[in-house]
Amino acid sequence: MSLNLGMSADEPWPLWIAGPTGTASVPLNPGDGLVYRGCDCYHWREPFTGNYLAQVFLHYVDQDGPNAEWKFDKRPCLSDTTA
Repeated sequence: MSLNLGMSADEPWPLWIAGPTGTASVPLNPGDGLVYRGCDCYHWREPFTGNYLAQVFLHYVDQDGPNAEWKFDKRPCLSDTTA
């Protein structure tokens, strides 16, 4: 998921997705999010022309899927176990 948290720009910064049904440009305004299968669909953005943009990316890994070893970016957990 790509989530637009806020921006200063004249227009939304689109995310381009190329999938089995074609290519689409998806403009994301502040508060908008887009869920897509990033491993299956080629995706990109053109250079940003605004003043600033804050966004967050959320990634999902199927625990029984081909990328299961990437859970927690191959770490044992997300928390700091050394503290």
